[in-house]
Amino acid sequence: MDKIDESKSCILIKEEEMDETKSPRMRNADITIKEEITDEIEPSYMSNSDISVKEEIADEIEPFCPVIDIKEEGLPEICYDGPIHEEQEEEFIVSDEVGPTSSERDNETAPKKMRRNEEKYRRNVIRTSKVRGVEHINWAGRLILSRTTGAACNCKLQCFTKFSDDEKSEFVASLSQFKSKDEQDIFLQQLIEKHAIKHRRPRSEQPRETAASFKYFLLYRGERKRVCKIAFISFYGITEGRVRRLTDLLLKGKLPQDKRGKNPKKNTISAEVCSKIHEHISSFPTTTTYYGTKDISYLDARLDIKKMHSLFEEKYPDLGVKYEFYLAYFHANFSLRFGRPQVDRCLHKM
Repeated sequence: MDKIDESKSCILIKEEEMDETKSPRMRNADITIKEEITDEIEPSYMSNSDISVKEEIADEIEPFCPVIDIKEEGLPEICYDGPIHEEQEEEFIVSDEVGPTSSERDNETAPKKMRRNEEKYRRNVIRTSKVRGVEHINWAGRLILSRTTGAACNCKLQCFTKFSDDEKSEFVASLSQFKSKDEQDIFLQQLIEKHAIKHRRPRSEQPRETAASFKYFLLYRGERKRVCKIAFISFYGITEGRVRRLTDLLLKGKLPQDKRGKNPKKNTISAEVCSKIHEHISSFPTTTTYYGTKDISYLDARLDIKKMHSLFEEKYPDLGVKYEFYLAYFHANFSLRFGRPQVDRCLHKM
């Protein structure tokens, strides 16, 4: 019995020493182990109980780690590329709206002094003012008044008596809502009908031949109301020349298309002339060197661009190509040099 008491005291001393160095969680585990040891120890199997106690302690003791309070709202979602936060998830959502183009993005990121305000360009201001029918100053410096209803007609249809003043202003507003002149012209052309001439009554010896007659309508609350030509011009605030252009296109079966500002320049060189210049320059023999970082082609040392241009004028005297254009085309499309290489030369034509 004395031996058993001594062994118990040894165990208690060891466990007390361990309790001073362990964490609170570890101490609770040791206390439960003490109670089990005291109950299970028998005098004759002291050595075996020591082994079982050590094994149980080794299994139940966990490494100490600090307690961290983690909020569920702040937990990141883990994927293959790393954690994704809520702010990043919003960026990955694809919207249905069409994003800005590369030129628009460059304009937004550019400094304030370098940003382009194309809407304030004079040509764009005049163009949009014409379409919207607002007051503006044209290229000649004259003040152009806003689009309004014109003078009344005196026809037998009595067109102006059918509508009130507020209803008359609606026709001008309906035309100004279109964003381009082509849309306005197509809208106006659809309100004009072409009819064949039934009776011809010549009132002079050389009468003017009319191809067809036309009827004009107004679009009023979804219905077509017939009016005369003068009323059609006045209600929409347009000119007679614009209506004449629309009727001519209607006779030809064509849709109106705005071609202003799209005519080629008078001094533009055609593609045929440029191809002849290219063929003429390519007809001269060259010598190529194959040493260095890249191949270099040489023209004859007795040539220069002025002589080549004079030869071109002798061959094509009617084209009238100036030396400046010939020189610019040579530098823009060819990388040739004048001279003769000393070594490793190969004579051939381009």
